[in-house]
Parts: sequence; C-alpha cells; structure tokens
Amino acid sequence: MKDELGDLLKRFEIFSGQQVPPDTYIAVRLDGRGFSGLTERRHYEHPFDIKFRDAMVTTATSLVEAFNPVMAYTQSDEISVLFGKNENIFERRAEKLVSTTASFAGSRFTQAASILDEVIMFDARIIALPNIERVADYICWRHADAARNALNSWAYWTLRKNGSSANGAAKELLGKGAAYKNELLFGHGINFNDVPLWQRRGIMLTWEYYAKNGYNPVKKETVTAKRRRVKVDMELPMGKEFAEYARKLLT
Repeated sequence: MKDELGDLLKRFEIFSGQQVPPDTYIAVRLDGRGFSGLTERRHYEHPFDIKFRDAMVTTATSLVEAFNPVMAYTQSDEISVLFGKNENIFERRAEKLVSTTASFAGSRFTQAASILDEVIMFDARIIALPNIERVADYICWRHADAARNALNSWAYWTLRKNGSSANGAAKELLGKGAAYKNELLFGHGINFNDVPLWQRRGIMLTWEYYAKNGYNPVKKETVTAKRRRVKVDMELPMGKEFAEYARKLLT
C-alpha cells in the first residue's frame, strides 16, 4: 500500500539527500562536546590524562573497525576519520555520515571511560578533499593544531598549578607566542621537548597486515592466513617528516 502521507512528509526533510561529491576524499572530524567541563568534573589529570587518552584511542580504534576508513587521527578531544575517494559508505550521504559517526563515538567513549552518569556527546562535520595533497594538508593542519594545543595546555595548567586563577592564567597567556610559553615552562623546570610525543603530535591509527598461523584439519597441515588489524602510532614525526609520513600512508 502506497504511503502517500509518508512520501509527502519526506519532501520536507532537510539535507537528507545531500551527498559528498564523488571522487573526493572524505574527512569526518568529531569533537567532544563540553569535554573541558567533563575533564574537570571527572577529575582527570591536567594538562593530559592517560585514562582520557586511552578512552579516546579506544573510541578511534572502534570507529576504524566499524566504518573501515583509510585511517584516523586523534588529538586532545577530537578524532578525524579519513575515507578514500571511492568510498561509498551510506551512499556518501552527509547526514548519515555525521549522525552515525557522532552517535557511535559518544556511545563508545561512554563505555571506554566507564562514565554511566553523564551523557557524552560528539559533534561531527565533513570536509570534502579533492586529492591526496589536500588530504595530507588536512592531516598536517590537525597535527600542527595538536602541537599548539599541547603547548597552550601545558602553559595554562602550569600557571594554574602554581596559584593562578582560571582568568588569571588566561590573561597571562593572552596574545603570547610560542617562545614566551616555552620560557614560562622552562622557568618552572619543564622542557616542552621532553613532553611525551603523543601529547605534542597526536596519535595515528592505520590498518596493518600480519600473518596468522592456523591449521587445516582436512589437509592436516599448518596454513598461514593474511589478516589485518588497527595499528596505533603514538610516536609520530613532525614538520616536513610528518607531511611525508602522511603522504606515504595515503599512497
């Protein structure tokens, strides 16, 4: 039986048919909503917390396993998921991509962080990238943002831990450049170059292939099968080396 009312109302749906253009790479960036307040309420260590990092990595790993992108990159409270130009997931429908990845990330982070008394949310946006060079540019941009975030966070929380109020620390750093922040840290016995790489450069997740041994009971012989798994890289290069690293992953 024809659903005339349903057909009529579907005409009023907004963006439901909007698709990412064909032959373009797709970056879906997920950002934790209200995570600054969340880290305060859950008493995470500042500026970086291992448990929070592990929950983000678990969430990113699950996104890769569930949606099968080329790679993912995470830093701070964001995750970028990158799909190939021939990917046809959800027929490239933008509304489906952002809604499913965001809801999946919120659910998975809730499990990974064992947070049962709060609603965890991510928002999502799509960036359509025309070629590999632009994809590499995008990854390098987020990588550079990780370094800026890390330096800002270390400077801010160093001031906070040494008696400054939230407003006082923010005013102290307003308009200050990287050199000032590095000197501030050095004055408190912290060499920013010694900060763990995952804090300064983010974390990359890619597919890797490996050989898995098994046994064929029919032929009564050992067999080797090719399998794949998610590889988590927490020791990324930086600058031009990172740009080359990203391009190699893409090709």
